[in-house]
This record gives sequence, structure tokens and C-alpha cells, in this order.
Amino acid sequence: MPEGTATPGTPNRPWRQSRAFQADGRCLSGHEQTPENTDAYRGKITCRQCRKDRTVASGAAVRAEAKRSAANAAARAIREKLSEARRAAGLRERLYRRLVVSEETWNGTPHLMWTGAVVKGYGVIRDARVSQNVGAHRIAWEVANGPIPDGLTIDHLCRTPLCSAVDHLEPVTIRENVLRADPGAFNRAKTHCPRGHEYDEANTKYDRRGGRLCRACAVWHRQERTRKAKEARAAAASGS
Repeated sequence: MPEGTATPGTPNRPWRQSRAFQADGRCLSGHEQTPENTDAYRGKITCRQCRKDRTVASGAAVRAEAKRSAANAAARAIREKLSEARRAAGLRERLYRRLVVSEETWNGTPHLMWTGAVVKGYGVIRDARVSQNVGAHRIAWEVANGPIPDGLTIDHLCRTPLCSAVDHLEPVTIRENVLRADPGAFNRAKTHCPRGHEYDEANTKYDRRGGRLCRACAVWHRQERTRKAKEARAAAASGS
């Protein structure tokens, strides 16, 4: 089989053919066949200089590709930053279009009321940066003061959920926000106990602190304690 041709069952690689020495004692690149310039590869005599040249060329190609990748990544980061800036600007404009100054005031300054979508009493606006609805008062705070610190939430000092006036907002911890709210309002709004018994006049009693208790649940707990005590006594008697 002539030098440089592929063996049956193996792929024909042009670069290997170019490394093989021809009948005139030179490879296709013109390098002369000498003992110092000869490699033996799978039973074939090939050009060592061609192998070195290919290695150098491959390294240069890898470095060039790395540079192109780095340049593309930098360009992509710039595009993403510009895109985020455009989305933030659009969000700010949408926020301002939905805010109106109220005649009512708190601490000497008027409320800035949200007139757009409302969810659970709070104004919300679609934020394309996170692909979800975000509180309008949170966006108003971020527009004026930058990102909200990690672990903090925005509290309405004026106790008006639809207000987005920055002077009426304050970043606090979630615990502080809960403590500032009315802690008993949520429980007072319940009409049934956790087991589904209604808090009516006949089924409701109050503890020393004024908290509501379910009479049906109290009877059930008393019966359970009695049952468990009988079972414990029976087990002790059978064991003795």
C-alpha cells in the first residue's frame, strides 16, 4: 500500500497523508526525509516537522478561539447590561404612569397612590427582569434608592398598601414588619378552628388573655387524654 494512504477500516485523514513521505523522499510540505526528521506512526514513516507544525498551528487555533470566546462573552455582557438598563427604564416609566398624588397625607406629605393592578391589597407591576409581578412600592423604592438589601422587605410606614411614596416606605426585616402589623388581626378574622368547628357563641370560650378557644376541641382533647390514660393503665396491669 502506498505511503500516506489510509488502511482499510480506518478514516482517511488528510493531515496524516501530508505527513507521509513520498517516493522522492520528501513529504507533501517539502520536508526532506532524514533520520532526525522521521517518525514511525502505526508502522508508517511520517514527517516529524509536519507533526510539530500541526501542533503549533493547533495551539494557535485554540488560543485564537479562546480570544474570540472572551470577546463574544464581553460583548454579550455589554448587550445584557444595556438590555437590563432599557428594561429598568421602561419599568420606571410604567410605574410613573400609574401613580397619582392623593389629597390625603401622612406625616405632612401626600400619598402617591398606585392605580394599576392590585393583588391582595398591594399594587403590583410586571417586572421583565425577573419574569414575575413585583410590588409597585418595591419598584418605587429601588428607583429612588437602588436595590433592596438582602434579607429586608419594604414596610409602609403610612399603613396604606397602595401608597408608593418613598418617604412613606422603610426597609426592615421580615420579623420587624410582622411585629409592626396588627398581630391579632389575622386570627380574629378566622371563623372556624383548625379542625373546622365554627367559632359561634355556643362553641367559643376565652382564656385569661382573651384568646378564643374551641369548646368542641377542648372536649376532644379531654377524651383523648382519658383514653390514653386508660390504655396506659391496662398495659401496666397486663405487664404485671
